[in-house]
Amino acid sequence: TVVDFSAEWCASCPEMAQLMKEMQKEYGDRAAFVVIDIDKYPGIDDKYMIETMPTQMFYDAKGEPIWIHKGALDKETLRERVDILIAGPNAK
Repeated sequence: TVVDFSAEWCASCPEMAQLMKEMQKEYGDRAAFVVIDIDKYPGIDDKYMIETMPTQMFYDAKGEPIWIHKGALDKETLRERVDILIAGPNAK
């Protein structure tokens, strides 16, 4: 699962949200891509210590956070990280 924390006032957030939609279509049920507008969920930024928009949190199959990335990601980097998550910790 990849969660993208965004906000309407964030300049690069719409592009990141579009990329998340594209990646969901590409990966189908192999991965989940979620966009959360922090202004619609007061306090969520404090709960997850989000300081920069956008921020992506990557979770493994057990729901454990694996990576946090601050700022926008390009498609190749996002795909690379998602592929690592799908492969799991024992992949070679």
